[in-house]
Amino acid sequence: MLSGLFFAKESIEEPFLLIELACGSICIAGLSLSTRIKNINQLLFCIFFSSLIISITTRVFFLGYYHKPFGLAGDSYTYDRMVTPLLDKSFTLLITSNHIDIDDLGYPYILYHIYKLAGDIEFGRILIILFNSSLLICSSYLLYRLAILLGFTIRDSIIGAGLYGFNPFLYITSSVGLKEVIFCFLIILSLYHMFNWKLRKEPLSFLLSLCFILSTLFFRTALCLMLLISLGVCAITTDSNKKGILRFLIICGFCSPIFANVILESFTGISIEMIMAVAQARNSVMGSGIIGPIVQVCAAIFGPFPNFYRLEEYAMLFSGGILLKSMLNIFFLIGIWKIIHNLNYKFYPLVLYSLFGIIFVILSGVALDMRFAITFFPSFILISLYGIKGIHKTRLFYIYLLFLIIITLLYNVR
Repeated sequence: MLSGLFFAKESIEEPFLLIELACGSICIAGLSLSTRIKNINQLLFCIFFSSLIISITTRVFFLGYYHKPFGLAGDSYTYDRMVTPLLDKSFTLLITSNHIDIDDLGYPYILYHIYKLAGDIEFGRILIILFNSSLLICSSYLLYRLAILLGFTIRDSIIGAGLYGFNPFLYITSSVGLKEVIFCFLIILSLYHMFNWKLRKEPLSFLLSLCFILSTLFFRTALCLMLLISLGVCAITTDSNKKGILRFLIICGFCSPIFANVILESFTGISIEMIMAVAQARNSVMGSGIIGPIVQVCAAIFGPFPNFYRLEEYAMLFSGGILLKSMLNIFFLIGIWKIIHNLNYKFYPLVLYSLFGIIFVILSGVALDMRFAITFFPSFILISLYGIKGIHKTRLFYIYLLFLIIITLLYNVR
């Protein structure tokens, strides 16, 4: 169909286009609603309803099209196979009978208990959709509360909640049964209690933030370390030392290559050499020499870029959400510049966490993978909101959009 116009290597069948169109329409309509709605509860209802409808529709489509519940999402079946043999046994058998990394334990543990609660595997797979949709509205509400904590207006905070809650990636991820919705919920909880402790002097929130940060160890070890460092920066930064802390962080940034290997090996058992070897293998798929790293850097700063023709797994179905993130990147970069220029120390932990994310996806060779980018999406939204404040659409913004359109087209027809 449309693929023929751009010399795509594969044809796109009508059901895929219809679901992608529905995802894109709901995303655009939801964001438009976010700018008009005055009550966060009404927005949360719309997010829950949209998530449930798209997730269930996608699940039904996969069952009819592939005769499989999760389409071609390979990791989903891996998680499923981990827990289904254990439903009449103890979950500890997964740890004792398999060589499994610690950051692969979190989601199977939750999946195991949801399947056990359901009493039936098929019903459990449906229940995980309801669970994810419920967590999505909790995450959106927490992001709304966090935005208010940071000084945004109710209007801006509702828009921030909409930017997160109407992202099609989270709907499709919910449908195929992956960990990102739950993982992001824990990250937002960590950030919310971090700032609630810092700005409202709530002692319990510090303990809660630390607990939620440590819980991310069971989902992705490196992010737990990033959040712990961000919590440390949040703890020591004050209005009186904000300039000195900024200088210190910049110096640490330049010196980080010296200490990164020691920190990573001590905390994760993985060396920089191992990460670079894996990244080099991933980059080789994109081209020889310097091409792969250049693509990763561009994708980390301006992307990831949407692929409107990739049918493998489920990538095409949330490409509209990736396009939205790409368009917001300019405001994210402006936001970082404004935070540094204004020495707004409240945002230092968010900037640090986001920059860690950019470096992480570049070094790991996964800057084109939205599953990694989405874990930095909450801080990305808040910084973008800060960048949008007081910014008028100038010629530079339209030049950026033109650049984005060109690079997205080139990525799609490569």
